[in-house]
Amino acid sequence: MKAGEKKLEKLLKEILRGKPVMPGDLLFHWTRLGHAGDRALIRVLNRQHGWPMFIRWASSDNIVTTKLESLVEQAGIPEEALEPLLQIGIEPAGADSPRKGAIWIREAAAAGRKEDWDRARSWMTHDPDLFEGVIDLLEEIPDAAPFLASLLPEHLSDRQDHLVRKALYRFEQRGVETRSSKGVSWAERELFVFGENVLPLWQPILYFRTHSPFTDLGDLYVIHVQEGRDFEPPEKRDDIRINSAGLLKLAEEYSRNVETRGGIKISFHSVSPNHARYFLRKSAALLKGTPGTRNIQDFLKFIGSGETEDPLEKLTPASGGSIPEAAFFRSWILNPEDLDDYFQRLNATENGPILLTGSNLTEIKLAAGLEAFRKYFDGRNRSLWALAFEKAAFFLRRSEPEPAKSALSVARSLGNVDVPAEEIRALAILWERSIEYASKLKKAQADQEKRESLIMTPEEFQQRYQRK
Repeated sequence: MKAGEKKLEKLLKEILRGKPVMPGDLLFHWTRLGHAGDRALIRVLNRQHGWPMFIRWASSDNIVTTKLESLVEQAGIPEEALEPLLQIGIEPAGADSPRKGAIWIREAAAAGRKEDWDRARSWMTHDPDLFEGVIDLLEEIPDAAPFLASLLPEHLSDRQDHLVRKALYRFEQRGVETRSSKGVSWAERELFVFGENVLPLWQPILYFRTHSPFTDLGDLYVIHVQEGRDFEPPEKRDDIRINSAGLLKLAEEYSRNVETRGGIKISFHSVSPNHARYFLRKSAALLKGTPGTRNIQDFLKFIGSGETEDPLEKLTPASGGSIPEAAFFRSWILNPEDLDDYFQRLNATENGPILLTGSNLTEIKLAAGLEAFRKYFDGRNRSLWALAFEKAAFFLRRSEPEPAKSALSVARSLGNVDVPAEEIRALAILWERSIEYASKLKKAQADQEKRESLIMTPEEFQQRYQRK
Protein backbone atom coordinates (compact mmCIF):
# COMPACT_ATOMS: atom_id res chain seq x y z
CA MET A 1 0.00 0.00 0.00
CA LYS A 2 1.34 3.42 -0.97
CA ALA A 3 1.81 6.20 1.58
CA GLY A 4 -1.07 8.21 0.06
CA GLU A 5 -3.42 5.23 0.33
CA LYS A 6 -2.46 4.74 3.98
CA LYS A 7 -3.29 8.35 4.75
CA LEU A 8 -6.66 8.08 2.95
CA GLU A 9 -7.47 4.88 4.83
CA LYS A 10 -6.61 6.55 8.14
CA LEU A 11 -8.93 9.48 7.40
CA LEU A 12 -11.78 7.16 6.39
CA LYS A 13 -11.45 5.14 9.60
CA GLU A 14 -11.50 8.36 11.63
CA ILE A 15 -14.74 9.36 9.90
CA LEU A 16 -16.28 5.96 10.65
CA ARG A 17 -15.27 6.33 14.31
CA GLY A 18 -17.09 9.67 14.45
CA LYS A 19 -13.97 11.80 14.71
CA PRO A 20 -13.92 15.24 13.02
CA VAL A 21 -12.30 15.25 9.57
CA MET A 22 -12.20 18.26 7.26
CA PRO A 23 -13.84 17.48 3.87
CA GLY A 24 -11.03 19.32 2.11
CA ASP A 25 -8.44 17.13 3.79
CA LEU A 26 -10.18 13.95 2.63
CA LEU A 27 -10.72 15.30 -0.90
CA PHE A 28 -7.06 16.26 -1.21
CA HIS A 29 -5.80 12.75 -0.48
CA TRP A 30 -8.65 11.09 -2.39
CA THR A 31 -8.28 13.04 -5.63
CA ARG A 32 -4.49 13.14 -5.72
CA LEU A 33 -4.45 9.32 -5.93
CA GLY A 34 -6.73 9.37 -8.99
CA HIS A 35 -8.39 6.05 -9.79
CA ALA A 36 -6.29 4.32 -7.09
CA GLY A 37 -8.01 6.62 -4.58
CA ASP A 38 -11.45 5.43 -5.74
CA ARG A 39 -10.38 1.81 -5.37
CA ALA A 40 -8.87 2.43 -1.92
CA LEU A 41 -12.04 4.16 -0.69
CA ILE A 42 -14.30 1.34 -1.95
CA ARG A 43 -12.05 -1.31 -0.40
CA VAL A 44 -11.90 0.36 3.04
CA LEU A 45 -15.64 1.05 3.22
CA ASN A 46 -16.44 -2.52 2.19
CA ARG A 47 -14.14 -4.00 4.82
CA GLN A 48 -15.44 -1.68 7.53
CA HIS A 49 -19.10 -2.01 6.41
CA GLY A 50 -19.00 1.75 6.56
CA TRP A 51 -21.04 2.90 3.56
CA PRO A 52 -24.12 4.22 5.44
CA MET A 53 -22.06 6.27 7.90
CA PHE A 54 -19.67 7.61 5.26
CA ILE A 55 -22.52 8.62 2.95
CA ARG A 56 -24.20 10.55 5.80
CA TRP A 57 -20.91 12.33 6.49
CA ALA A 58 -20.38 13.09 2.77
CA SER A 59 -23.87 14.61 2.41
CA SER A 60 -22.75 17.66 4.42
CA ASP A 61 -20.37 18.77 1.66
CA ASN A 62 -21.45 19.32 -1.96
CA ILE A 63 -17.99 18.67 -3.42
CA VAL A 64 -17.60 15.37 -1.58
CA THR A 65 -21.13 14.40 -2.64
CA THR A 66 -20.34 15.17 -6.29
CA LYS A 67 -17.13 13.16 -6.05
CA LEU A 68 -19.03 10.25 -4.51
CA GLU A 69 -21.63 10.37 -7.30
CA SER A 70 -18.85 9.90 -9.88
CA LEU A 71 -18.00 6.44 -8.64
CA VAL A 72 -21.45 5.04 -7.85
CA GLU A 73 -21.39 2.68 -10.87
CA GLN A 74 -17.87 1.41 -10.29
CA ALA A 75 -17.22 -2.26 -9.61
CA GLY A 76 -17.15 -3.03 -5.93
CA ILE A 77 -19.98 -0.77 -4.76
CA PRO A 78 -22.17 -3.11 -2.66
CA GLU A 79 -25.96 -3.19 -2.46
CA GLU A 80 -25.85 -1.88 1.11
CA ALA A 81 -24.67 1.48 -0.28
CA LEU A 82 -27.63 1.97 -2.64
CA GLU A 83 -30.33 2.99 -0.14
CA PRO A 84 -28.13 5.59 1.66
CA LEU A 85 -27.12 6.98 -1.75
CA LEU A 86 -30.77 7.35 -2.77
CA GLN A 87 -31.45 9.22 0.47
CA ILE A 88 -28.95 11.95 -0.47
CA GLY A 89 -30.22 12.15 -4.03
CA ILE A 90 -27.77 9.89 -5.84
CA GLU A 91 -29.66 7.37 -7.96
CA PRO A 92 -27.72 4.52 -9.59
CA ALA A 93 -28.31 3.90 -13.30
CA GLY A 94 -30.69 1.13 -14.26
CA ALA A 95 -28.61 -0.09 -17.22
CA ASP A 96 -25.78 -2.61 -17.06
CA SER A 97 -22.68 -1.27 -15.35
CA PRO A 98 -19.43 -2.53 -13.79
CA ARG A 99 -21.17 -2.35 -10.40
CA LYS A 100 -23.92 -4.74 -11.52
CA GLY A 101 -21.42 -7.05 -13.22
CA ALA A 102 -19.38 -7.33 -10.02
CA ILE A 103 -22.49 -8.07 -7.96
CA TRP A 104 -23.51 -10.82 -10.44
CA ILE A 105 -20.06 -12.43 -10.12
CA ARG A 106 -20.25 -12.17 -6.34
CA GLU A 107 -23.57 -14.03 -6.34
CA ALA A 108 -22.24 -16.74 -8.69
CA ALA A 109 -19.17 -17.21 -6.50
CA ALA A 110 -20.96 -17.20 -3.15
CA ALA A 111 -23.70 -19.57 -4.33
CA GLY A 112 -21.23 -22.00 -5.89
CA ARG A 113 -22.77 -21.67 -9.37
CA LYS A 114 -19.81 -23.26 -11.14
CA GLU A 115 -21.60 -23.23 -14.49
CA ASP A 116 -21.17 -19.43 -14.43
CA TRP A 117 -17.57 -19.38 -13.22
CA ASP A 118 -15.93 -19.56 -16.65
CA ARG A 119 -17.82 -16.47 -17.78
CA ALA A 120 -17.08 -14.71 -14.48
CA ARG A 121 -13.35 -15.43 -14.73
CA SER A 122 -13.31 -14.27 -18.35
CA TRP A 123 -14.96 -10.96 -17.47
CA MET A 124 -12.56 -10.38 -14.60
CA THR A 125 -9.34 -11.22 -16.43
CA HIS A 126 -10.28 -8.90 -19.31
CA ASP A 127 -11.16 -5.95 -17.05
CA PRO A 128 -8.62 -5.07 -14.32
CA ASP A 129 -11.02 -2.64 -12.64
CA LEU A 130 -13.79 -5.23 -12.52
CA PHE A 131 -11.28 -7.73 -11.12
CA GLU A 132 -10.39 -5.49 -8.18
CA GLY A 133 -14.03 -4.61 -7.57
CA VAL A 134 -15.03 -8.26 -7.36
CA ILE A 135 -12.17 -9.01 -4.95
CA ASP A 136 -13.38 -6.13 -2.76
CA LEU A 137 -16.82 -7.77 -2.61
CA LEU A 138 -15.68 -11.37 -2.16
CA GLU A 139 -13.05 -11.07 0.56
CA GLU A 140 -15.77 -10.83 3.21
CA ILE A 141 -17.67 -13.90 1.94
CA PRO A 142 -16.07 -17.19 3.08
CA ASP A 143 -18.21 -19.27 0.69
CA ALA A 144 -16.46 -17.51 -2.20
CA ALA A 145 -13.06 -19.05 -1.35
CA PRO A 146 -13.27 -21.88 -3.95
CA PHE A 147 -14.03 -19.37 -6.70
CA LEU A 148 -11.18 -17.11 -5.61
CA ALA A 149 -8.75 -20.03 -5.67
CA SER A 150 -9.97 -21.01 -9.13
CA LEU A 151 -8.56 -17.71 -10.38
CA LEU A 152 -4.95 -18.61 -9.53
CA PRO A 153 -4.30 -20.84 -12.59
CA GLU A 154 -5.46 -17.99 -14.85
CA HIS A 155 -2.93 -15.65 -16.48
CA LEU A 156 -3.07 -13.00 -13.77
CA SER A 157 -0.90 -9.95 -13.38
CA ASP A 158 1.38 -9.82 -10.34
CA ARG A 159 -1.03 -7.43 -8.62
CA GLN A 160 -4.07 -9.60 -9.35
CA ASP A 161 -2.29 -12.71 -8.12
CA HIS A 162 -1.33 -10.86 -4.94
CA LEU A 163 -4.91 -9.69 -4.34
CA VAL A 164 -6.30 -13.23 -4.65
CA ARG A 165 -3.67 -14.76 -2.38
CA LYS A 166 -4.15 -12.02 0.19
CA ALA A 167 -7.92 -12.59 0.23
CA LEU A 168 -7.42 -16.34 0.76
CA TYR A 169 -4.87 -15.64 3.46
CA ARG A 170 -7.33 -13.34 5.27
CA PHE A 171 -9.86 -16.19 5.27
CA GLU A 172 -7.33 -18.58 6.79
CA GLN A 173 -6.30 -16.05 9.44
CA ARG A 174 -9.92 -15.82 10.54
CA GLY A 175 -10.11 -19.60 10.86
CA VAL A 176 -12.07 -20.14 7.66
CA GLU A 177 -11.46 -23.51 5.99
CA THR A 178 -10.33 -22.64 2.47
CA ARG A 179 -9.90 -26.13 1.02
CA SER A 180 -12.30 -27.56 -1.51
CA SER A 181 -13.06 -31.25 -1.96
CA LYS A 182 -10.67 -31.29 -4.90
CA GLY A 183 -7.99 -29.28 -3.15
CA VAL A 184 -4.44 -30.26 -2.34
CA SER A 185 -4.01 -31.94 1.05
CA TRP A 186 -2.25 -29.93 3.74
CA ALA A 187 0.55 -32.53 3.78
CA GLU A 188 1.30 -31.79 0.11
CA ARG A 189 1.04 -28.00 0.33
CA GLU A 190 4.44 -27.61 2.00
CA LEU A 191 7.26 -30.09 1.50
CA PHE A 192 10.77 -30.18 2.97
CA VAL A 193 13.54 -32.56 1.87
CA PHE A 194 16.83 -32.38 3.81
CA GLY A 195 20.14 -33.76 2.62
CA GLU A 196 22.18 -35.65 5.24
CA ASN A 197 25.03 -33.64 6.74
CA VAL A 198 27.71 -36.15 5.76
CA LEU A 199 29.76 -33.00 5.33
CA PRO A 200 29.10 -31.99 8.93
CA LEU A 201 28.61 -28.22 8.61
CA TRP A 202 26.99 -28.09 5.16
CA GLN A 203 23.52 -29.12 4.16
CA PRO A 204 21.34 -28.91 1.04
CA ILE A 205 17.57 -28.49 1.43
CA LEU A 206 14.72 -28.60 -1.09
CA TYR A 207 11.52 -26.73 -0.22
CA PHE A 208 8.28 -26.75 -2.20
CA ARG A 209 5.07 -24.84 -1.52
CA THR A 210 1.86 -24.71 -3.54
CA HIS A 211 0.32 -21.40 -4.52
CA SER A 212 -2.92 -22.22 -2.66
CA PRO A 213 -4.88 -25.11 -1.14
CA PHE A 214 -6.71 -25.52 -4.43
CA THR A 215 -3.87 -26.24 -6.80
CA ASP A 216 -0.81 -28.48 -6.94
CA LEU A 217 1.06 -25.73 -8.81
CA GLY A 218 3.79 -24.11 -6.73
CA ASP A 219 7.40 -22.96 -6.45
CA LEU A 220 10.54 -24.96 -5.61
CA TYR A 221 13.46 -23.55 -3.63
CA VAL A 222 16.96 -25.07 -3.47
CA ILE A 223 18.83 -24.02 -0.33
CA HIS A 224 22.40 -24.46 0.89
CA VAL A 225 23.24 -23.98 4.58
CA GLN A 226 26.81 -23.49 5.71
CA GLU A 227 26.37 -23.76 9.46
CA GLY A 228 27.69 -20.71 11.24
CA ARG A 229 29.05 -19.21 8.01
CA ASP A 230 26.47 -18.48 5.34
CA PHE A 231 22.96 -19.08 4.00
CA GLU A 232 22.95 -18.46 0.28
CA PRO A 233 19.84 -16.90 -1.34
CA PRO A 234 17.61 -19.82 -2.39
CA GLU A 235 17.52 -20.82 -6.05
CA LYS A 236 13.90 -20.68 -7.23
CA ARG A 237 11.99 -22.60 -9.88
CA ASP A 238 8.58 -21.08 -10.57
CA ASP A 239 5.27 -22.76 -11.28
CA ILE A 240 5.98 -26.48 -11.12
CA ARG A 241 3.79 -29.40 -10.07
CA ILE A 242 5.34 -31.97 -7.75
CA ASN A 243 4.40 -34.19 -4.81
CA SER A 244 6.51 -35.67 -2.01
CA ALA A 245 7.59 -38.68 -4.10
CA GLY A 246 8.52 -36.44 -7.02
CA LEU A 247 10.51 -34.13 -4.76
CA LEU A 248 12.51 -37.06 -3.38
CA LYS A 249 13.20 -38.22 -6.93
CA LEU A 250 14.44 -34.73 -7.80
CA ALA A 251 16.66 -34.83 -4.71
CA GLU A 252 18.17 -38.11 -5.89
CA GLU A 253 19.17 -36.45 -9.17
CA TYR A 254 20.74 -33.62 -7.18
CA SER A 255 22.63 -36.20 -5.09
CA ARG A 256 24.02 -37.91 -8.20
CA ASN A 257 25.34 -34.57 -9.47
CA VAL A 258 27.06 -33.89 -6.12
CA GLU A 259 28.59 -37.36 -6.13
CA THR A 260 29.85 -36.95 -9.71
CA ARG A 261 31.46 -33.59 -8.95
CA GLY A 262 32.75 -34.14 -5.43
CA GLY A 263 32.72 -37.86 -4.77
CA ILE A 264 30.41 -37.45 -1.79
CA LYS A 265 27.10 -39.33 -1.73
CA ILE A 266 24.30 -37.49 0.06
CA SER A 267 21.03 -39.23 0.87
CA PHE A 268 17.87 -37.14 1.21
CA HIS A 269 14.97 -37.49 3.64
CA SER A 270 11.46 -36.06 3.73
CA VAL A 271 11.22 -33.91 6.85
CA SER A 272 7.96 -32.78 8.43
CA PRO A 273 7.47 -28.98 8.56
CA ASN A 274 7.61 -28.85 12.37
CA HIS A 275 10.96 -30.72 12.41
CA ALA A 276 12.30 -28.66 9.49
CA ARG A 277 11.52 -25.41 11.28
CA TYR A 278 13.16 -26.76 14.44
CA PHE A 279 16.49 -27.24 12.66
CA LEU A 280 16.24 -24.09 10.51
CA ARG A 281 15.72 -21.92 13.57
CA LYS A 282 18.77 -23.47 15.22
CA SER A 283 20.79 -22.72 12.08
CA ALA A 284 19.47 -19.14 12.09
CA ALA A 285 20.61 -18.61 15.69
CA LEU A 286 24.14 -19.74 14.77
CA LEU A 287 24.25 -17.48 11.70
CA LYS A 288 23.82 -14.23 13.64
CA GLY A 289 26.47 -11.74 12.65
CA THR A 290 27.37 -13.57 9.42
CA PRO A 291 26.65 -12.70 5.74
CA GLY A 292 23.81 -15.25 5.81
CA THR A 293 21.85 -13.66 8.67
CA ARG A 294 19.53 -11.58 6.50
CA ASN A 295 18.92 -14.37 3.97
CA ILE A 296 17.86 -17.00 6.51
CA GLN A 297 15.68 -14.53 8.42
CA ASP A 298 13.94 -13.57 5.18
CA PHE A 299 13.41 -17.25 4.37
CA LEU A 300 11.96 -17.99 7.81
CA LYS A 301 9.54 -15.08 7.40
CA PHE A 302 8.61 -16.38 3.96
CA ILE A 303 7.74 -19.89 5.16
CA GLY A 304 5.90 -18.51 8.19
CA SER A 305 6.25 -19.25 11.87
CA GLY A 306 4.50 -22.60 12.15
CA GLU A 307 4.99 -25.08 14.97
CA THR A 308 8.32 -26.65 15.89
CA GLU A 309 9.02 -29.97 17.57
CA ASP A 310 12.22 -31.65 18.75
CA PRO A 311 12.35 -34.84 16.64
CA LEU A 312 14.79 -36.50 19.06
CA GLU A 313 12.83 -35.96 22.24
CA LYS A 314 12.05 -39.68 22.57
CA LEU A 315 15.53 -40.94 21.58
CA THR A 316 17.67 -42.00 24.55
CA PRO A 317 21.36 -40.95 24.27
CA ALA A 318 24.00 -43.66 24.58
CA SER A 319 26.33 -43.67 27.55
CA GLY A 320 29.48 -42.80 25.61
CA GLY A 321 30.91 -39.87 23.80
CA SER A 322 32.83 -41.21 20.84
CA ILE A 323 32.19 -40.70 17.14
CA PRO A 324 30.01 -43.64 16.12
CA GLU A 325 31.56 -46.27 13.89
CA ALA A 326 29.31 -45.55 10.93
CA ALA A 327 29.99 -44.65 7.30
CA PHE A 328 27.96 -41.47 7.87
CA PHE A 329 30.89 -39.89 9.74
CA ARG A 330 33.64 -40.92 7.33
CA SER A 331 34.10 -37.39 5.94
CA TRP A 332 33.71 -35.52 9.22
CA ILE A 333 36.65 -33.18 9.73
CA LEU A 334 37.15 -29.53 10.64
CA ASN A 335 37.64 -26.99 7.89
CA PRO A 336 41.43 -26.88 7.32
CA GLU A 337 41.51 -23.10 7.82
CA ASP A 338 40.07 -23.60 11.31
CA LEU A 339 43.35 -25.30 12.23
CA ASP A 340 45.53 -22.33 11.28
CA ASP A 341 45.86 -21.32 14.94
CA TYR A 342 47.10 -24.81 15.84
CA PHE A 343 49.75 -24.88 13.10
CA GLN A 344 50.90 -21.36 13.97
CA ARG A 345 51.39 -22.43 17.58
CA LEU A 346 53.17 -25.58 16.44
CA ASN A 347 55.47 -23.61 14.12
CA ALA A 348 56.29 -21.13 16.88
CA THR A 349 57.23 -24.02 19.17
CA GLU A 350 59.43 -25.82 16.63
CA ASN A 351 61.11 -22.73 15.17
CA GLY A 352 61.28 -20.47 18.21
CA PRO A 353 64.41 -18.70 19.45
CA ILE A 354 65.00 -21.45 22.02
CA LEU A 355 66.02 -24.80 20.59
CA LEU A 356 63.95 -27.57 22.18
CA THR A 357 64.49 -31.29 21.76
CA GLY A 358 63.18 -34.60 23.07
CA SER A 359 60.61 -34.70 25.82
CA ASN A 360 60.64 -30.93 26.32
CA LEU A 361 59.64 -30.32 22.73
CA THR A 362 56.97 -33.01 22.86
CA GLU A 363 55.51 -31.63 26.08
CA ILE A 364 55.36 -28.06 24.76
CA LYS A 365 53.82 -29.23 21.48
CA LEU A 366 51.12 -31.11 23.39
CA ALA A 367 50.42 -28.05 25.52
CA ALA A 368 50.18 -25.83 22.42
CA GLY A 369 47.85 -28.34 20.79
CA LEU A 370 45.60 -28.52 23.85
CA GLU A 371 45.38 -24.72 24.01
CA ALA A 372 44.40 -24.52 20.33
CA PHE A 373 41.88 -27.36 20.85
CA ARG A 374 40.20 -25.61 23.78
CA LYS A 375 40.13 -22.31 21.93
CA TYR A 376 38.42 -23.84 18.91
CA PHE A 377 35.81 -25.90 20.79
CA ASP A 378 34.56 -22.92 22.74
CA GLY A 379 31.51 -20.72 22.30
CA ARG A 380 29.88 -20.83 18.88
CA ASN A 381 32.04 -23.64 17.44
CA ARG A 382 30.89 -25.88 20.26
CA SER A 383 27.26 -25.07 19.41
CA LEU A 384 27.91 -25.68 15.70
CA TRP A 385 29.19 -29.18 16.34
CA ALA A 386 26.39 -29.87 18.81
CA LEU A 387 23.93 -29.13 16.01
CA ALA A 388 25.93 -31.26 13.56
CA PHE A 389 25.81 -34.28 15.87
CA GLU A 390 22.13 -33.66 16.62
CA LYS A 391 21.32 -33.66 12.91
CA ALA A 392 23.33 -36.84 12.43
CA ALA A 393 21.28 -38.49 15.17
CA PHE A 394 18.11 -37.34 13.42
CA PHE A 395 19.11 -38.82 10.07
CA LEU A 396 20.33 -42.11 11.59
CA ARG A 397 17.58 -42.62 14.17
CA ARG A 398 15.62 -45.12 12.05
CA SER A 399 18.26 -46.79 9.87
CA GLU A 400 21.05 -47.06 12.48
CA PRO A 401 19.60 -46.44 15.96
CA GLU A 402 22.75 -47.24 17.96
CA PRO A 403 25.03 -44.78 16.11
CA ALA A 404 22.15 -42.29 16.36
CA LYS A 405 22.10 -42.65 20.15
CA SER A 406 25.89 -42.17 20.28
CA ALA A 407 25.67 -39.05 18.13
CA LEU A 408 22.91 -37.66 20.36
CA SER A 409 25.09 -38.33 23.41
CA VAL A 410 27.87 -36.21 21.87
CA ALA A 411 25.38 -33.45 21.00
CA ARG A 412 24.05 -33.37 24.58
CA SER A 413 27.58 -33.25 26.02
CA LEU A 414 28.47 -30.36 23.73
CA GLY A 415 25.29 -28.60 24.80
CA ASN A 416 26.33 -28.85 28.43
CA VAL A 417 28.95 -26.13 28.97
CA ASP A 418 29.95 -27.72 32.28
CA VAL A 419 31.50 -30.65 30.38
CA PRO A 420 35.07 -29.66 29.31
CA ALA A 421 35.77 -30.16 25.61
CA GLU A 422 38.77 -32.42 26.33
CA GLU A 423 36.48 -34.86 28.17
CA ILE A 424 34.38 -35.43 25.04
CA ARG A 425 36.14 -38.28 23.26
CA ALA A 426 34.43 -37.54 19.94
CA LEU A 427 36.09 -34.12 19.75
CA ALA A 428 39.56 -35.59 20.32
CA ILE A 429 38.99 -38.08 17.47
CA LEU A 430 37.65 -35.29 15.26
CA TRP A 431 40.63 -33.06 16.11
CA GLU A 432 43.26 -35.75 15.48
CA ARG A 433 41.64 -36.79 12.20
CA SER A 434 41.45 -33.18 11.04
CA ILE A 435 45.11 -32.47 11.91
CA GLU A 436 46.21 -35.58 10.05
CA TYR A 437 44.26 -34.53 6.97
CA ALA A 438 45.41 -30.89 7.15
CA SER A 439 49.05 -31.95 7.61
CA LYS A 440 48.89 -34.13 4.50
CA LEU A 441 47.25 -31.28 2.62
CA LYS A 442 49.94 -28.81 3.68
CA LYS A 443 52.70 -31.24 2.72
CA ALA A 444 51.13 -31.83 -0.71
CA GLN A 445 50.84 -28.08 -1.26
CA ALA A 446 54.45 -27.52 -0.20
CA ASP A 447 55.67 -30.29 -2.52
CA GLN A 448 53.67 -28.81 -5.39
CA GLU A 449 55.06 -25.34 -4.77
CA LYS A 450 58.56 -26.78 -4.61
CA ARG A 451 58.14 -28.55 -7.95
CA GLU A 452 56.88 -25.36 -9.55
CA SER A 453 59.58 -23.15 -8.07
CA LEU A 454 62.34 -21.86 -10.38
CA ILE A 455 64.73 -21.35 -7.46
CA MET A 456 66.91 -24.27 -6.34
CA THR A 457 69.31 -24.66 -3.49
CA PRO A 458 72.98 -25.30 -4.40
CA GLU A 459 72.58 -28.91 -3.33
CA GLU A 460 69.50 -29.36 -5.56
CA PHE A 461 71.33 -27.72 -8.46
CA GLN A 462 74.32 -30.04 -8.01
CA GLN A 463 72.13 -33.13 -7.82
CA ARG A 464 70.11 -32.22 -10.90
CA TYR A 465 73.00 -31.15 -13.12
CA GLN A 466 75.86 -33.27 -11.80
CA ARG A 467 77.94 -34.68 -14.55
CA LYS A 468 78.34 -38.41 -14.55
